[in-house]
Amino acid sequence: MISVVAYSLIEEAPHDILFFLRLRALPELFLMSLIFLATIFYSLPLGIALGIGLSLLSVIRHATKPRIQILGKVPGTDSVFENAELSPQSLEFVEGCLIVKIPEPLTFANTGDLKGRLRRLELYGTTTAHPALPRVRNPEHNSNIIFDIHGVTGLDGSGAQVLTEIVEG
Repeated sequence: MISVVAYSLIEEAPHDILFFLRLRALPELFLMSLIFLATIFYSLPLGIALGIGLSLLSVIRHATKPRIQILGKVPGTDSVFENAELSPQSLEFVEGCLIVKIPEPLTFANTGDLKGRLRRLELYGTTTAHPALPRVRNPEHNSNIIFDIHGVTGLDGSGAQVLTEIVEG
């Protein structure tokens, strides 16, 4: 039975590897290679345990880091907005507004750092800026903050509490 499963996995492997290469999903390819090598050179239980453990760590890391974005308007349009952190030179910013997009569910796992990241967006225009840096954005650019929560497909009590705290000040 195990040999049939192993044979089918080896038969599908080239297609999967090419798929991940086309996507440029290097972390997944690295994980796949590490699990394969651990299984071949050590043991099957170690490979399975390593695969499960590293996959869980990846899911937890992804779930606890909110992917909020600052949006800018595409020139010549009235209602098309894109991520301003990717190409800030090709976008227009709405006068007096900070437009923030939250493209994922807000749960207890990823709301812990949300207020700090939003604060960095207000002050620096990016979530990757270190808090010790001097302020880059003028306060009048943030007189209105607009939240695009179209991508928030789920909201638990912690997420609602953090959003309420942000809106109420």
